This record gives sequence, structure tokens and C-alpha cells, in this order.
Amino acid sequence: MKEYPVRRSIAVGVVAAAIVAGAAPAAHAALPQVRPAVAADEAAATFYTGRAYAGPALGLEAQGECVNLPAGFNDRIASVGVASGVAVEVFEDAGCAGSSLEFFEDIDNLGSFTGKVSSVRVRYGTGG
Repeated sequence: MKEYPVRRSIAVGVVAAAIVAGAAPAAHAALPQVRPAVAADEAAATFYTGRAYAGPALGLEAQGECVNLPAGFNDRIASVGVASGVAVEVFEDAGCAGSSLEFFEDIDNLGSFTGKVSSVRVRYGTGG
């Protein structure tokens, strides 16, 4: 698996700790709680706020559930690192609604989706 630089901020750590502990921000309470991976090299998909895998990173496991992005990442994703055998779908709206883009490999620049992603679904699977 390709390794990506991991950059964390205090805000990301606090949000991740709240999600791991089972506490969810009110806007995200209706969605299943998916535990962020501990590090980018353990994640099925890693979401970066900067292009070319730069900036703060949020790693998620492949659970197949819709995940609303936490504060600090909502409407800020610009690139995504994707592990082999993993499919990622990004959505413009919370609750995996609105326009979407699905991909099966690293994306160093989300183009027109940059800064518009509000929710994601990460699952095992390949394009067909």
C-alpha cells in the first residue's frame, strides 16, 4: 500500500476522539459512527484538505456506511488516498446525497469537487 504523509491538527484529534468514544456532533447523530483509522497507513481511504495529499488528514476504514465529514473536513477535501481494493464515493451533501463521484484509486486533485465534499462512503470493491 502506498504511504501518504500524515498531518494532524488538535481539532482533528478532538473530533476523532469524540467519534471513537461514541459521541457525535448533533448534525451527525443519525448516521452510524465509523471509527477513523489511527494512522493513514492503516486507513482504507485517507482524505486530505490540500491537493496532492497535503494538509490535515482524516483516515477511514472501509465500513460501507455513509459518513458525514466532521468539522474541519466538511467542504474542505481536495485529495484522497485510496488503498488497493477499496472504492470511495464522495458526495456534495450530508447523508450521502446530492452529486457524487466514485473512484477506485488515489485522486491527487478532486477538481470540481474540491472543497465541496460533505459526506463519503468507503467500501471494499473494485470498479467494473
